[in-house]
Amino acid sequence: MEFADLIEIRELVQYQHVVAAVACLGERPMRYGELGTAISEWTGSRIADGELTRTVRRLEAGGLVKVVPDNDGHRLFMLTPEGHNRRKKAAALGKVLRSWTGD
Repeated sequence: MEFADLIEIRELVQYQHVVAAVACLGERPMRYGELGTAISEWTGSRIADGELTRTVRRLEAGGLVKVVPDNDGHRLFMLTPEGHNRRKKAAALGKVLRSWTGD
């Protein structure tokens, strides 16, 4: 393993709600409130409003999502190609980890 590998792994898992958001948005684009609900369901615990705001900002700053208006003019979050790439890497890492533990 090289140091660059560790940096990439850290980027994948550094913020649990970013990982959850990428997983949820991989299913479909969502409005802000829908994303919060989906993250809460995915993680099994409610995400606080402030943490959801920080998560969305991290997604935007990292180029993982783009925001477009939906038919009603609300903000709709959707994964960018980089976001889809991050989702695939996180899924692959999860698969490897599960194979080691037998889950």
